[in-house]
Amino acid sequence: MPVSKKRKKNQSEEQEKRASRNIVKTKWGRVVITILALSFILSGLVGLIYTMILAMNA
Repeated sequence: MPVSKKRKKNQSEEQEKRASRNIVKTKWGRVVITILALSFILSGLVGLIYTMILAMNA
Protein backbone atom coordinates (compact mmCIF):
# COMPACT_ATOMS: atom_id res chain seq x y z
CA MET A 1 0.00 0.00 0.00
CA PRO A 2 1.22 3.50 -0.72
CA VAL A 3 2.10 5.72 2.21
CA SER A 4 -0.12 8.81 2.37
CA LYS A 5 1.69 12.12 2.50
CA LYS A 6 -0.13 14.89 4.27
CA ARG A 7 0.32 18.46 3.22
CA LYS A 8 2.56 20.45 5.46
CA LYS A 9 1.60 23.95 6.53
CA ASN A 10 3.75 26.75 5.31
CA GLN A 11 5.81 28.30 8.06
CA SER A 12 5.17 31.79 6.67
CA GLU A 13 1.44 31.48 7.45
CA GLU A 14 2.20 30.57 11.06
CA GLN A 15 4.52 33.56 11.44
CA GLU A 16 1.88 35.92 10.05
CA LYS A 17 -0.63 34.70 12.62
CA ARG A 18 1.84 35.30 15.41
CA ALA A 19 2.53 38.84 14.16
CA SER A 20 -1.05 40.01 14.71
CA ARG A 21 -1.87 40.32 18.39
CA ASN A 22 -4.96 41.48 20.21
CA ILE A 23 -4.15 44.83 21.79
CA VAL A 24 -6.81 44.40 24.48
CA LYS A 25 -4.99 41.41 25.95
CA THR A 26 -1.81 43.37 26.69
CA LYS A 27 -1.33 45.59 29.74
CA TRP A 28 -0.34 48.69 27.77
CA GLY A 29 -3.12 48.11 25.26
CA ARG A 30 -5.69 48.27 28.03
CA VAL A 31 -4.07 51.45 29.38
CA VAL A 32 -4.16 53.13 25.96
CA ILE A 33 -7.78 52.16 25.35
CA THR A 34 -8.78 53.39 28.82
CA ILE A 35 -7.03 56.74 28.27
CA LEU A 36 -8.70 57.17 24.89
CA ALA A 37 -12.14 56.34 26.28
CA LEU A 38 -11.76 58.68 29.25
CA SER A 39 -10.51 61.53 27.06
CA PHE A 40 -13.48 61.04 24.73
CA ILE A 41 -15.94 61.15 27.63
CA LEU A 42 -14.26 64.13 29.28
CA SER A 43 -14.13 66.13 26.06
CA GLY A 44 -17.85 65.56 25.56
CA LEU A 45 -18.55 66.59 29.14
CA VAL A 46 -16.47 69.77 28.82
CA GLY A 47 -18.24 70.61 25.57
CA LEU A 48 -21.62 70.09 27.20
CA ILE A 49 -20.72 72.31 30.17
CA TYR A 50 -19.37 74.99 27.83
CA THR A 51 -22.59 74.93 25.79
CA MET A 52 -24.71 75.13 28.95
CA ILE A 53 -22.75 78.16 30.17
CA LEU A 54 -23.20 79.91 26.82
CA ALA A 55 -26.93 79.10 26.84
CA MET A 56 -27.39 80.44 30.37
CA ASN A 57 -25.62 83.72 29.57
CA ALA A 58 -27.58 84.35 26.36
